[in-house]
Amino acid sequence: MNGSTLILKSTTLKDNIAVRGGGLSNLASPATLVDSLVTRNTAITAGGGIDNQSNGQVTLTNTKVVDNTPDNCAPEGSVPGCTNPTAAIDPPPAQGLLPDDDVKDPEGAAWSGPRP
Repeated sequence: MNGSTLILKSTTLKDNIAVRGGGLSNLASPATLVDSLVTRNTAITAGGGIDNQSNGQVTLTNTKVVDNTPDNCAPEGSVPGCTNPTAAIDPPPAQGLLPDDDVKDPEGAAWSGPRP
């Protein structure tokens, strides 16, 4: 829905896989996470935890975004309060999907914004 607002309270976004935004893919919309956890999600390109694009606004209140691959939030700095690991590490290996992987949508577990 264009112009929609996503509000998640006491929610865990965990163990999801997507092309981008494994936990949350936000496109040009406001999204608020309250008392929540975004963890152990994987994105093939960027935004393992949260991918925030096209001037979207993500607000984290008492919410942790940790241990996502290849990063917690993308683009860097687009989600106030979300940090990516700062240690120098090798880039993640190229990830492919196995034939039995069930990816129905290239975006993450939660979506906010108009569908492209």
